[in-house]
Amino acid sequence: MNLRKKKLYIYFSIVFVSILYCEFLADYIRLWKCKWPRLKEDKYSSDMPLRAMILADVHLLGPANGHWLDKLYREWHMRRAYQASLTVHQPDVVFILGDLFDEGYFVNRYYFREYIRRFRSYFHTPRHIQLISTVGNHDIGFHYRMHSYLVNRFKSHFNYTGIHLHTINKVHFILINSMAMENDGCSFCESAVKDLHTVKQKLDCLQNISSCLDMKTIQDHQNYSRPIVMQHFPTYRTSDKSCIEHDSIEIEEYREKWEVLSRNSTDWLGYINTGESFGFQVWHA
Repeated sequence: MNLRKKKLYIYFSIVFVSILYCEFLADYIRLWKCKWPRLKEDKYSSDMPLRAMILADVHLLGPANGHWLDKLYREWHMRRAYQASLTVHQPDVVFILGDLFDEGYFVNRYYFREYIRRFRSYFHTPRHIQLISTVGNHDIGFHYRMHSYLVNRFKSHFNYTGIHLHTINKVHFILINSMAMENDGCSFCESAVKDLHTVKQKLDCLQNISSCLDMKTIQDHQNYSRPIVMQHFPTYRTSDKSCIEHDSIEIEEYREKWEVLSRNSTDWLGYINTGESFGFQVWHA
């Protein structure tokens, strides 16, 4: 082998190994370092802990924003990272907390169907793993832009666009449409209030089974456990200053009703007119 061919061979090998590592192996190597947390035992702990993987703000690009090359490269890595996560960690359920699409609230029917096709391709999930999606403002619009057509269009392809109590392995999740949490009397907000009270009644029933006559709730949701709220918008806070971990070096201040729920809606979620706390944990985007 002459010197020129040897250099070409070395160059080709370096490129091949780099592509193999960066585009296929890096996600697995990184994810293998992560472990499921060890849970503290308490009276609500289960014999079989539920393994939940939580994602948010996927923002699949639409026809208006983003270059096609950016879309291709970004979504390739999104697909690879998601499939690697499923393979390495084997979760019982995957939650995607809103903003599945970047332009879902204004694309026409054709492009929305294309969105659905791409989402199902990139986030293909085995049948034994539940995939549950809550709705975000980029999917159906902000509170003042929500329309029944957009809400029903999203709902026809995904799980929930309102308020719903979902139980998996005796763990209760309250799935919430954050855009309906303004508590200002809008039609979606009134429906959310009603549904949230229904959820509270079910939880009260499960907490006091001996005095509960709602057998369907008992059969569907079994034992009581502290509910976990799953929603797109964070509950009210001025910034992440008090959080243990930060997404960025700079502490960003949040605007009420834009990046976070209002203070009023946050308190309302916790007390629901009864003066007693829901006792929930909150996960958000």
